[in-house]
Amino acid sequence: MHLSEIGKIVKIEWLKTFEIRPDMNLLIVEYLVMTNHFRGIIIIGENEFNLVADGVGVGDGRGGGGYDGGRDAMHCVFFGKGQT
Repeated sequence: MHLSEIGKIVKIEWLKTFEIRPDMNLLIVEYLVMTNHFRGIIIIGENEFNLVADGVGVGDGRGGGGYDGGRDAMHCVFFGKGQT
C-alpha cells in the first residue's frame, strides 16, 4: 500500500512519539496506518511515572487507583464510588 500525504504525516508523527518521550521507556511493537484510522501496539516499560515508590502504590487505600503493581496499565483504570 502506498501512503497518502496524510498517511505519511501520521507515520512520521507516530515514530516521533518514541523520540520525544524517552523518559517513558517505550518500545514499538507494531503499527499500521490504514485509510481512515491508525492502530499501534507499544510496550510501556518501567519509568518514573509507573513505579511504586516506598511501598505506596496505586490502589493502596491512600488515594490511589485500583492496582498495587503500578506497571500494568490495563489494571490501573480506577472507578470511583458509584461507577462500574
